[in-house]
Amino acid sequence: MNLRSSLLAISTLLGLGGCAPQPGEYVVIRLANAEVSRSSSCYPDNIFPEYTQDDSNTFTAGSTVALFAVDADTYIAELDDGSGVEGTRDGKEYSFSAETVDVEETQTNSTEVLIEFTMDNKYVSGRSILTTTCTGDNCALASCKTTTDFVGSVIKGVDIERAI
Repeated sequence: MNLRSSLLAISTLLGLGGCAPQPGEYVVIRLANAEVSRSSSCYPDNIFPEYTQDDSNTFTAGSTVALFAVDADTYIAELDDGSGVEGTRDGKEYSFSAETVDVEETQTNSTEVLIEFTMDNKYVSGRSILTTTCTGDNCALASCKTTTDFVGSVIKGVDIERAI
């Protein structure tokens, strides 16, 4: 069986009649991700590489996310790779977060994602923040924070297809 899904960001059901998805329902949103912004901590010695300082990019990266309700208070944003991020809704505001921690013999690596967006009818705008940290021996970088702004729209009449 297949569930049809798309790429990387977040979606919601406010655009399907002005209400959030109910348990058993989902919404698909098509997103345009802006250029990723990296903190200085993503580079050795916290210094942005000189060769990138004048770079710019106005292309967007398209992605698709499915949003579904687990219950009245809990939502899941299903990303392109099939992974899900749990979150909540307060009116038009949605917030999702997840974390992984990998403990090795000499170091611990953590990754945290925070996705926040506003859905106003079919229009979606928000930001995702990915923070990675390493503690212990032989860490290439202690931490790195990347931020991506996005805009998008609820897409009606789309099914999600994914191999199971």
